[in-house]
Amino acid sequence: WKNAMLRISSLALVLACAHFFSLLVFADDVISCETWCKLEHGHCTDTRCMGCRFCSGRLKSCKPVDSHDIPMEHCENWCHEMFAAEHCPRCACRTCGFCSSMEVRFPVDTAQHHHTSGSSASAPGVSRPELAESIATASLQRDALECYVLRYPDLFTGFCGGHLAQCDWAEINMHWAQYGAAEARIMACAAEDVECYGLRYQDVFERYCESDSSKCLLAARSLLEHFAVRGSREGRLLGCVANDVNCYAQASQSRFWEFCRSELARCDWLGLLRHWASSGREGVGCGLGYVPK
Repeated sequence: WKNAMLRISSLALVLACAHFFSLLVFADDVISCETWCKLEHGHCTDTRCMGCRFCSGRLKSCKPVDSHDIPMEHCENWCHEMFAAEHCPRCACRTCGFCSSMEVRFPVDTAQHHHTSGSSASAPGVSRPELAESIATASLQRDALECYVLRYPDLFTGFCGGHLAQCDWAEINMHWAQYGAAEARIMACAAEDVECYGLRYQDVFERYCESDSSKCLLAARSLLEHFAVRGSREGRLLGCVANDVNCYAQASQSRFWEFCRSELARCDWLGLLRHWASSGREGVGCGLGYVPK
């Protein structure tokens, strides 16, 4: 009888330990409100912050526009009014205040408006305000196409011969329609990978971001042009995740916990690069910000 009771007690202890460790392992998958959660940092899309009062009622399901978007309406900290035409259609920016006052529409083909250049006459059946709006929308489309081709060296070389003034915009627009969207390429100026490019390299950070991480997205067009004309040829990286920032994350136990919760799959790569740019440019031996010669 004593042996039976001992076995039962041992089994109960094992089950209790197993339950305890399962809570530890899956804790990050449970909706909660961690002390580090902040609304302005876009943490409401993280299960570890969804339980916070300031996140309540903010999460509505949304169909992502591409693989870089999120499946819920939100206002991420990278969304900006200057790029409203690009950002507001995205779920990640849908709830931003500057998006609520504008009509979200898909940009029109610039080829449809070439006949308006140099002429103030309205097209038949189109009012002057409608024509002005169409021309403005076409201009936004052209800006997005320029950033699209600057972002990808194969397009910049193939369609522009390495010079923006020589670009075949009709062919580039067709490439986006036939291949770009399907390949999950980005047709936008301000995006996370561009911000990371500005943060990663000190010379670029000082010149284009004015040593202020909040200004990198404002210089997104210039950052992409730097990458296309010079950065890609120098072997610089347009993006956030790479071995250097991976190393930087793990070089400090406290930093690895703060930005990754001690798990690489959960790292806030943009946050790590912002930390690097603002206060972490020390010799950690990771090669972060190194430009190949």
